[in-house]
Amino acid sequence: MSFAEVLARKNASVFTRLGEVATWAPVGGDPIPGVWIIRREPDEVARFGQSGAVMATAKIRVRAVDVATPAKGDVCQTAVGDVFKIIAKPLADPRRLVWECEATLVATP
Repeated sequence: MSFAEVLARKNASVFTRLGEVATWAPVGGDPIPGVWIIRREPDEVARFGQSGAVMATAKIRVRAVDVATPAKGDVCQTAVGDVFKIIAKPLADPRRLVWECEATLVATP
């Protein structure tokens, strides 16, 4: 078994255990059902001089094998009905074969 195959199996295992199924809708393309994502919603602090404001953020990780080229403007809908829009250029993590996408929550069930 090659290293690439081992890495793909590890990704499949991690996304199956920690992720959730979603539908990915690329800008100007057909929706891709059955995409595994891992979402994180960490708080970030925006500093304004001596003051700061806590801002909710959303980050979505998607496997490159599921979505080859995610882009700003793509929409991701989870199985529970949360809808996220990608708001920045996705960053590739070539060591893990995943994309990290900054998103905003646009709808909840």
